[in-house]
Amino acid sequence: MREAVEAYEKGYIPKDGFITHRFSPEDMHKAYEMMENGDTSYLKGVVVFD
Repeated sequence: MREAVEAYEKGYIPKDGFITHRFSPEDMHKAYEMMENGDTSYLKGVVVFD
């Protein structure tokens, strides 16, 4: 785990590589549903404000 964090911090792993989903504020309920249901496609979600 330590090596993975160091690689991330040094930029060897792209930051967006962990983001699997983007949600609008109106769709936050979808993010919570995915997390609660253990959706295996969900790794990290972010809220995008346009």
